[in-house]
Amino acid sequence: MDFYQFKQEALGRFDEAKKNIGMNSLLQSWNSTGEFVGSVCENFHDYPKERWCEFYENVESCELEESFIEYVEVVLCSDNADKDSYFIGMNILYSLWCLWLFIALGLVADAFFVPNLTKISSQLKLSENVAGVTLVAFGNGAPDIFSAIASFGAGGEVAKLAIGSLIGAGLFVTSVVAGACMITTPFSPAARPLLRDVIFYLWSLYWLLQCLYKGRIEMFDAVGFIVLYIIYVTTVGLGGRFGKILGLTKAKGFTYDDVNDDTVEEAKDSLPASKFASARNTMTLDGETRSRSNTATLGIAKNRIRALSNVSGQVGGTPRPTILSVQQSNEVIFKTRRDYLKEMLTPWDPEEWEEGGIISKILAVFMAPLYLIAKLTVPVVGEDEKETWNRPLAYSQAVSYPWLWYILLQQYGVPNFGAECDANDENCIGGTNRAIVPAAISVFFVALLFITTFKKPLSTPSSAYFLFTIPGFLAGMLWVFVLANEVVGLLTALGFFWKINNVVMGLTFLAWANSIGDLVADLGLSRIGKAGTAVAACFGSPLLNLLVGTGIGCTISIASNDWEAIDLDLRPLEVALLGSTTVVLLCMLVILPIIKYNVGRALGIFQIVLYIGGLVLCVLLGTS
Repeated sequence: MDFYQFKQEALGRFDEAKKNIGMNSLLQSWNSTGEFVGSVCENFHDYPKERWCEFYENVESCELEESFIEYVEVVLCSDNADKDSYFIGMNILYSLWCLWLFIALGLVADAFFVPNLTKISSQLKLSENVAGVTLVAFGNGAPDIFSAIASFGAGGEVAKLAIGSLIGAGLFVTSVVAGACMITTPFSPAARPLLRDVIFYLWSLYWLLQCLYKGRIEMFDAVGFIVLYIIYVTTVGLGGRFGKILGLTKAKGFTYDDVNDDTVEEAKDSLPASKFASARNTMTLDGETRSRSNTATLGIAKNRIRALSNVSGQVGGTPRPTILSVQQSNEVIFKTRRDYLKEMLTPWDPEEWEEGGIISKILAVFMAPLYLIAKLTVPVVGEDEKETWNRPLAYSQAVSYPWLWYILLQQYGVPNFGAECDANDENCIGGTNRAIVPAAISVFFVALLFITTFKKPLSTPSSAYFLFTIPGFLAGMLWVFVLANEVVGLLTALGFFWKINNVVMGLTFLAWANSIGDLVADLGLSRIGKAGTAVAACFGSPLLNLLVGTGIGCTISIASNDWEAIDLDLRPLEVALLGSTTVVLLCMLVILPIIKYNVGRALGIFQIVLYIGGLVLCVLLGTS
């Protein structure tokens, strides 16, 4: 046998060995230096299970930098002998954990973030229209907006999760939710505000399309979203003012009297999950109410209807006293220190617990650890300070919330204030022993509480209690941001495991999770004859989330990465997603004047059919 025959026989046996152990794709991607070439994380399926951990360690896209848990590493680098069973089991566990995170995100946003924003709106004495499209809209859209900010902040392929989520949620709400409201109750919407929102929405989609067309979002584009948002806010404010002057809207707008407690109770009773879903927070916008709820906080925190009953009754005016509020204030006077401590350490809302059904109580138990930790670390100052005042709890929050920032912010590479801080570290400010900063803040607030409550009854709030609004807002915002980052990281990992495109993950799971509350609450409003209010929310809320989420998220991401643009792709999937949303909006823009704004079942069914068609097309393109 000559050398050539020997070489051919050896190569043939080597090829046969490769086939037997399934290493074709591995060797194709493995170069002489031991690095994987041109691989993305979802390609781990092409490699033998014994090589998964090695693959993870060499492919950068597998690292989820923003998440507390390295979800991909836990699965790919496990020492478990039965990797198939372990892989399936961890996927089931991750799915349940994802559901818990969605519920937690809604809980923290509704119970600990929105109330402080509402209080700030009241303190600034903003007009109803301006408050509705700025602070309160930001609070109501917190889960959507912070999920987008987290996705854009991660960059790369993860940024596409934000695109899919924002546009997918908008498509779902403007078609399915709005369509369901139309089917439930025929109505005639207010033409001017609805058309205004549709036109601005189309303008926003065009701005996003040109970013996708050139393949990146630069600082100019990110600022453009913010400028468009400012123009929208100005239009809403001036439109409301001129509308009143010209007699196009009521002088007082749509106020708390129009959506009162009885109306909210009717909405609750009309919901399919009325035993554990409650409706609140109606927001006035140009005489329209924008509503949204989030059933994720079942039985733990009051769910939201995204409109402004509390703001329209509170912003720029004085809340009306009621028999209930007088009774509650009398009860507060007779509370003992033990009562306050019990209230502080109860890991759920006692009233919600009593009113809730078995499902809400089970969920309350599962959410209890997070609820208690957030309760002890996030100051919540209500409109009526006596209702939310709890002296032991206030001291706990004064001590803990600076340390919440200290602990959580270390995860995101912000300036390190720890005792081990190295002066040469770029994340370090001013050398060592920086733990004194959160300690000093805690001492300041504790001293402030002591001075302003000394020799006063337990039930008397501190005269400086209103100062806790800003720390409460910041602490609540941090909790929402941390949970949103965890949701984005987990969904990204599940996308790798299930071989699902990030855009598809965004327009399905993330969009549905952030929008299911809209469906429940808006249907509730429709059943009590306020379908116009519900449909107005279906176009305004996604618009604000798109502008604020993309604008702020991209601006922060670009500024923190040396002004490097965010890379995007204009593929058939993105075209189909934007095209489907545009078709829904154009149909509304054309059909409404033709039918003289007499909306009924036919248009609702048509909207839902459009969504199903668009969703099927997007999923097919995303999985092909």
